Amino acid sequence: MKRIFYILAAAALMAAAASCSYERKSFPMQNAEALSTDFAILAFVPQDAPAAFCLNACAAGLEKVYRKDPVDSLEFGTLSGAKAVLSFFQDGKLVPCLYIDCAGVDAAAVEEVSAALADKGLKGKVLEKDGLKVLFLTPSDYALANQEYSMASGKSILNAAGFTDALSHAPVAQGVTMFFNNKESAKVPAKVTGGEVARQKLSPFLSSAAAWTVIADEDEKTYDIAPFTGGDAYYFLEVFSSVKPEASLIGEVMPDLTSFMLDMPVSSWKQLRRNIEAWQKARSKRPAAGASDAIAWAKMVNPKEFAFLHFGRFKVVVVRAGARFKEHEPAVNPYQGAVTALLGNAFQLNDDSYFAVTEKWIVIGAEDAVKAFLVTNRKADLPPFAGKSINYAVYRPARALWDEGGLIRLQFEK
Repeated sequence: MKRIFYILAAAALMAAAASCSYERKSFPMQNAEALSTDFAILAFVPQDAPAAFCLNACAAGLEKVYRKDPVDSLEFGTLSGAKAVLSFFQDGKLVPCLYIDCAGVDAAAVEEVSAALADKGLKGKVLEKDGLKVLFLTPSDYALANQEYSMASGKSILNAAGFTDALSHAPVAQGVTMFFNNKESAKVPAKVTGGEVARQKLSPFLSSAAAWTVIADEDEKTYDIAPFTGGDAYYFLEVFSSVKPEASLIGEVMPDLTSFMLDMPVSSWKQLRRNIEAWQKARSKRPAAGASDAIAWAKMVNPKEFAFLHFGRFKVVVVRAGARFKEHEPAVNPYQGAVTALLGNAFQLNDDSYFAVTEKWIVIGAEDAVKAFLVTNRKADLPPFAGKSINYAVYRPARALWDEGGLIRLQFEK
């Protein structure tokens, strides 16, 4: 579960920094009609569900996306290969709600599986609607009551704003297609951010970044992601649709001990800045304090790439400059707060009082952090996006997310 929520945490870290291209011209899309037909049991999922995971095979799908007690120890018998949908209900914490398609399955077999699962502490009930039949399982009495209320209302997740459109933006999946309702982002566990972003920043951004986020498994370690905005300028990711990808060169100076990195190459600073200003206007947001000085700094630097780096106990922002500067040792930074004013909290440092120049890179941070960056060993084992033309990337050891010319990839090491 933590693996799947990583994409949402990563998106929050892009809050005012991601120059994301979401035209998706090369994105292999699922056939929406086929998906809705294969998973007609979505009609049972409540309208306000924060997520719906469509599992091509119940047992194998759960093994891939949800391994928490009591679901992790279940035996589904004759229903192991049945299509299923996993959703969640907020009962103090997120509790699983599993819908297993049992249309055409012998009633005695369903009852046998249901009885066996009840021994694991799950409430089971067979639900029927419009010729559909599912075995509904949950550990929560409140979730069961909510399910009955939802069915009485006659509405489901298929009636949720934007969901049917999100179906048509679902990448082709090998086994699991996952839909996240961004407005329900307050329910995302805080621990998935890994301490790099506060929950109070995560939820507001996710809810305004896109309407839905769709994730599909390409193989055991790679996922494809499609945020869906519906063309609405309200959503942050929509207003950056015109920014082109650019080569990521951060690998040239990436410290060996990097534990977190946010990378954003910039193909056109002027275009990016115009888009930021247009989004601020659409959302009636005021430019950050000190923005005028920051823009003057950007004109002088002509930034080609921004990166936030956490290595060892140090944090710095490094900027690849299009303008030429002489190399120099750490000195007092006359443009403190400039990067944050331009790009927001995703690139914020507690101390940016010093800077140095090494080759074409400007290094910003506390004096000891800048000095440490200049002498640290460079990373030999580079991330999978190094050298590629991308819109942005988020990196931790053993996992990386990047937008490569309209195709978002989330990759984990085995």
